[in-house]
Amino acid sequence: MKTILIGAFRLLLVLATGALLSACETSMPLSSKTKQLDLSEQSIGLLMLEQTREESRTMPWPRNLFVRNMATGKSQMVAVDTTFIDYGENGDHYVTPLRLALAPGKYRLDALHGTIQVFPLNGTFMVPLGLEFEVPAQSVFYMGRIHAHMRPRKGTEFRAGPPFPLIGQAALNIVTSTFDVQVRDAAATDLPIFREALPVLQAGEIGLHVLPAFDRSKFDALHAGVVDAKQGAAEAR
Repeated sequence: MKTILIGAFRLLLVLATGALLSACETSMPLSSKTKQLDLSEQSIGLLMLEQTREESRTMPWPRNLFVRNMATGKSQMVAVDTTFIDYGENGDHYVTPLRLALAPGKYRLDALHGTIQVFPLNGTFMVPLGLEFEVPAQSVFYMGRIHAHMRPRKGTEFRAGPPFPLIGQAALNIVTSTFDVQVRDAAATDLPIFREALPVLQAGEIGLHVLPAFDRSKFDALHAGVVDAKQGAAEAR
């Protein structure tokens, strides 16, 4: 737990300082034009992302997934491919098929990062995840559906994004919001979507390796600790 909290805290700092701009970004595998799967070195993980927001405000736009190799400690930033995104009937219920190409081994899905934009404001959000999983060899496997619901935060719940820049993050209600995160097995709904979007998957077998449940208490505790530290420093002045 301590390792997860420290890793999440570091990621918060990275997002807050804009250091993501210098990180190495990789693309998601597979497209509608892919004719043949090559699983000799990397397996393909299929993950459905569902996003909603309370009070019908501007929706968060997904940009990157952060995946950490548990053996090497190295983090990979994967650019979200929104080609197949479904915006919902009213444009307020996003469903995005995500793909990850990873060598066999143990990993952790650290966070989803993205932006919220209302001209001329540009805000940054982050959904902390901390979900560990194992990649089987030479496989295509379904990882489940992650539902991230943005809503007003209460007490010391973790924020939906860093506090800086102050004007944009505040005006877009990011610092006053949080995310409820749910992980579930929705293979009956999701796999037909993947197979329709990616014809190369239609004939092959897709295994089930659903991610563990999200534990928000880790991230609420992290945020509470940061708040307490700030309050202590202010009182000491």
